[in-house]
Amino acid sequence: MISQNSPHIFKRYVPEWLKYTAIMLTLIPSILVFGAATMGVPQAMGYYGISSSDVQFGMLVFYATMVSFGPVAQHFFARIPAKTYLWISVIGELGTLYGCYYVRNLEVMLVIRVISAVFNAGINNVCLDLLFRKLKSEYTREIGYASFYTLILCVGGLCSFFGSFEYDEQSMNHFYKFVMFGLLPGTFLLTIILNNVRLIPFKLMRISRMGWVDCFLLGTSMGAAGYFLVYGQEYNWLDDVRIRWAIAVFMSLGLCAFLRLRYRQEPFLNLAVFRSPNFRLGLLLLVILYFIRGAFNITSGYISSILEVPYRQSAKLMLLNAGGSVLGSIVSTIMVIRKVHMRIIWLLGFLILLIFYGTMSFRFNINASVYDYELLLVLQGLGQGMLMNPIIVFYLSAVPQEIANSATGFGIMTRFLSFSGSIALIDNLQLRFSRLHQELINNDLNAANTQYTDYLRNTSAMLKSRGVLPDKAGGMAFALMKKIMGKEAYVEFAMNYYQWICVLILLAIFIIMCVPAINRTIINLQEKRPWGAGF
Repeated sequence: MISQNSPHIFKRYVPEWLKYTAIMLTLIPSILVFGAATMGVPQAMGYYGISSSDVQFGMLVFYATMVSFGPVAQHFFARIPAKTYLWISVIGELGTLYGCYYVRNLEVMLVIRVISAVFNAGINNVCLDLLFRKLKSEYTREIGYASFYTLILCVGGLCSFFGSFEYDEQSMNHFYKFVMFGLLPGTFLLTIILNNVRLIPFKLMRISRMGWVDCFLLGTSMGAAGYFLVYGQEYNWLDDVRIRWAIAVFMSLGLCAFLRLRYRQEPFLNLAVFRSPNFRLGLLLLVILYFIRGAFNITSGYISSILEVPYRQSAKLMLLNAGGSVLGSIVSTIMVIRKVHMRIIWLLGFLILLIFYGTMSFRFNINASVYDYELLLVLQGLGQGMLMNPIIVFYLSAVPQEIANSATGFGIMTRFLSFSGSIALIDNLQLRFSRLHQELINNDLNAANTQYTDYLRNTSAMLKSRGVLPDKAGGMAFALMKKIMGKEAYVEFAMNYYQWICVLILLAIFIIMCVPAINRTIINLQEKRPWGAGF
């Protein structure tokens, strides 16, 4: 094995373009593994026989494991040569994908997703370290950051698009096979062109001191948080013993994790990052951004459920949103490189999102055409692309280099909790708004209401003319009317929720305009790089 001090990480004859190609061919399928749980919720519900909350929790389990295992993966990365560690991670990931291909039991799938996240962190560690070693200048590192986080923004749309050709309710597991084969070309290419070197200086440490306890505490507490946030509404919150236990686990293990971080000499994550006011500001804006991003799920649900757009067509529409994210990321990257004040970049991004959510709050309609929303989908992607990378590089630049990994770790945890909280808030408010609107509609529906009776009579007559038996036509007409009422209730909820999102965006704009310290943080990424758990 070549010494870790050797500068020759790659074989000397390998051209630069081939190095970047091999890294990206390995990294992109690895990121798609994360996105596999975020796409096709109705298809996953039909295939596995589970609820939408189960699908969401499966994704959060993967996310929580990635977050908590990230620092431990760094220690393994320092102990094992890069090529060996890559193959260990890839073989483990292929095994979990093979399991996902065959398993249809939810409990077994959750265990597999936990194991998959461990190996996924290893693949990302290798690829990101290799990529950012090639990016030496401030200019290229900013492009590298933008590319990485743009991939994360686009992963849902990309997975939905690729998956639309691979699966339906009967064969959605084919996407896992697609990712399995997608991992192999880049891995084989990296194996050929890499020397077997250690990429991180090796520091001898007993395995028992590598942070396993902190990993368990953080991972379990975040998993419990995800559980009660996702299932809370479904189980009626504190009325159910499972939710009470989940909250107790989250609070007790979360407190233990905090005390260990606070008082250990070499903590798993360094709490000193919170001494920086700009780091705290960056996390606050990240929370706001993720609640705003979470609200976009209402639009995608509206397109698929209310407008009843076929899955393949809706997946293509989500590509417009992904394209907007790419464009927004390019614009923000150019502005950061040209040293435009961060305040201006953020204000522009939030104003674009304000236009989208403000417009959508008046454009929801059960009889609308999906083509009316194409430009708005691009606009939403443009706004989030303008904000994601600048916010992250801002709070990373606000802390010293020696604790930058801790800043990344806390940033990932913030995104996890914000994403989970957004799911819980939408589920809770949707039910409340829907019930309220349903009651208002029911008060207007009575036998004396001529519009109600005329609709039932006309629909019943139409069904009879199409061959429906007379004794069933009335019931079917009533069922159709209830379906329309449900759509109207969803539209009413979406309009109200988006109005509150507009208020949240205005709050973010107010904060950005009033905080004087923003322009005192100098963006410096010279030695910083994303974690393998950079999701």
